[in-house]
Amino acid sequence: MDKKKGLVIIISLVLLLGAVDAAWIFYYKNTITANVIGEKFYSISEEFDSTISVDTTEGPDSESTLMKIQSLDRDRLMEISTTTRRTNLTSEKDCDYEDDCIVTWTYIYDSGIKEVLINKQTITNEKNFTLYAGGNNYIEYKIECVEDSCPQRIVSNVTVEMA
Repeated sequence: MDKKKGLVIIISLVLLLGAVDAAWIFYYKNTITANVIGEKFYSISEEFDSTISVDTTEGPDSESTLMKIQSLDRDRLMEISTTTRRTNLTSEKDCDYEDDCIVTWTYIYDSGIKEVLINKQTITNEKNFTLYAGGNNYIEYKIECVEDSCPQRIVSNVTVEMA
């Protein structure tokens, strides 16, 4: 019986050690942390001229400035947000300075195709547009005023980002 008892103990130990090793072999847990550095999807190579002057003393006048924007890899959905504020620079009460000048934001692509993004004369505006891959993409900021417009300061802020 001692031989049988010893044999049972040895077989039990072998099976027990095999089960423990199997647990170590079939169970693995780890945490991997990765830092991803994103690429730049679009670039702005020409910025808006920050000062525009419109002279309406001799008739209607308009002035514009362009920002060149380029998608670096593919077409992208973008959002343009604008805030435009007007300040009357005269003391005349009958001066209709809020309606005599129009601010327009236009997207120009493919060598001249134009898409008006914003031409509402409200303070804040937002619009989505597709920035097409390639280098001939512009956003135009244009102010058009009627003859003898009221003296005013028009300040516009613009944000262009991926939507």
